[in-house]
Amino acid sequence: MSIQRKSWIILLCLLAGLSSQAQQVISYHEHIAPIILHNCTPCHRDQGGAPFALTTYDEVARRGPFIQYVTEKGNMPPWKPNPEYRHFVGEKVLSKEELQLIVSWVEQGMPKGKRKPKKKPLVLLPAEPLPDMVLKMKAPVRIPGNNQSTYICYKIPYELPADTFGAAIRFVPGNKQLAHHASCQLFALAEGADPVSSPDFFYYTDSTRIDDAHDFSFFNMVGKDGRYPEETLHFGWLPGSSVQEYGKGIGYRIPRKGVLLIRNYHYGPTPIAQEDQAEVHFFFAKEKVSRMIQFAAFKPKRLFSDSTEWKIPADSMVEHWVKVKFHDRISLIAINPHMHLLGRYVKVYVVTPSQDTIPLIEIKDWDFNWQDFYRFQTMVDIPKGSILYAKGIFDNTAANIRNPFRPPQPVYFERGMDDTDEMLRLVLLYLPYKEGDETLSLE
Repeated sequence: MSIQRKSWIILLCLLAGLSSQAQQVISYHEHIAPIILHNCTPCHRDQGGAPFALTTYDEVARRGPFIQYVTEKGNMPPWKPNPEYRHFVGEKVLSKEELQLIVSWVEQGMPKGKRKPKKKPLVLLPAEPLPDMVLKMKAPVRIPGNNQSTYICYKIPYELPADTFGAAIRFVPGNKQLAHHASCQLFALAEGADPVSSPDFFYYTDSTRIDDAHDFSFFNMVGKDGRYPEETLHFGWLPGSSVQEYGKGIGYRIPRKGVLLIRNYHYGPTPIAQEDQAEVHFFFAKEKVSRMIQFAAFKPKRLFSDSTEWKIPADSMVEHWVKVKFHDRISLIAINPHMHLLGRYVKVYVVTPSQDTIPLIEIKDWDFNWQDFYRFQTMVDIPKGSILYAKGIFDNTAANIRNPFRPPQPVYFERGMDDTDEMLRLVLLYLPYKEGDETLSLE
């Protein structure tokens, strides 16, 4: 056979293959449902955080062209961490092949197709698991229509038949448009404390006022012998946050008689008075909890700057750092970086005493509306003496479409928590290290 004839045969085979691929019918049940159910439905379903459901063929096909548009643009699914830097539990990143399947399906008229009889059907719960305990604000809180940020501290007392343990927790704001963030603590009450008879909440006079002495006294949470309540859980909520889960055998104690304190609950500015009635869902542990989750938060301490006044100048891009030394060996479970509207990039890593680098998280296109407590696939072993570095880049130029000022103005850094100020925070959820932690799955 001549070389020329062989070339023609190879070409014909390639064309036949391409023709066959082009004629392949992309159906919902065989190709699209697995993509949607894994990447979209966790939020797009009953009690999910999204505004509409994507649990059935009809629901997905109704928005097929829209799904194609937002996935091609990279707006959905809203997964911000760079998967090439570090993987996390629940990662939602579409491959090029999956993106092309969606495009082809829409172009073919979104055929439904049929499930193969021998193929195991996809199983999806109609809604997220119901919480075992819900603590809700007694009545809606008024958010003044004064175009300024509003901060409250809210108390919700409760009583159970006995102490128990929690394995997960979820904060649900009543007004998702205005809720900016919330810092929450669960307390066991000291003997003689009577928070039920105290007011439900108070407004903060400014964003930096958090005072245990004042708050515990205001809510009658101080015991008869002067003892303060004991904190058993510290957690937070930010836009985009999902249920916080910790892994097998890890959780927190829920005291029989206690108080949930929603501290420094921040609402964004509004010109029209509105309301909010938030609630917190507690999921009890179904198996023994032997290790209690720990919470730590860090911010810059002028380690990389000798500036006396921290401002981000107009028409500039600047970087700030968090630097932390670990005095004990820990097992890292989850990480949450936090910036405001000028934030554009964040990267966190650890340098060990032996000069090894442990990558933790990188977000190349920061978006305030999509933040989470990202859980590692396995616990990350951080040796004693290691140094953590967190780098944040802030864009105070007109090119930043999220810049709150037009034209750009100097913005205070680390002055307060208002939207028009800027900050860099890093929250870690961790445990004291135990032998073998780094092999334990957190899936």
